[in-house]
Amino acid sequence: MNRANVNCANEVVISGGLAERDALRHTPAGIALVNFRVVHESTQIEAGAERRVHADIACVAAEDAARLVAAAPLGSDVRLRGFLAGKGARRRIGRRTPGSGRRGSSCCT
Repeated sequence: MNRANVNCANEVVISGGLAERDALRHTPAGIALVNFRVVHESTQIEAGAERRVHADIACVAAEDAARLVAAAPLGSDVRLRGFLAGKGARRRIGRRTPGSGRRGSSCCT
């Protein structure tokens, strides 16, 4: 497969309430990070029917976004834009995944 032709979109936009937040911290390289949790509740249309949606999302913000989240009061309404990544995904890149028969890696470079 020619990777240049693969559509690798990975962007998420969601709103919710700031439910939990750790203290602002810094990596050894000096990058500001904060782990936090957002709770989203809404009604969506799926297959023509209304569906009540509840999502409890673990998030990480870096640099300016981390400082904004660290300063926001718990319960604040937030609108997030970012991407999805598996927990510990960097450690798995290049390792064989069970049953896949090929090396795991990101689709875009």
